[in-house]
Amino acid sequence: MIDLRYYNLDIYKYIKQNGITQSAAVYSIKQLCDVPIANKLNR
Repeated sequence: MIDLRYYNLDIYKYIKQNGITQSAAVYSIKQLCDVPIANKLNR
């Protein structure tokens, strides 16, 4: 589990390095409207 509020590295690089094939992003609408967090998920 990674909390994107505190994780500032490239999440997609982490996923690739660790062979992760499935993931889930669990956020409230308020959190997804937080631009810094949403930008970490945008690719």
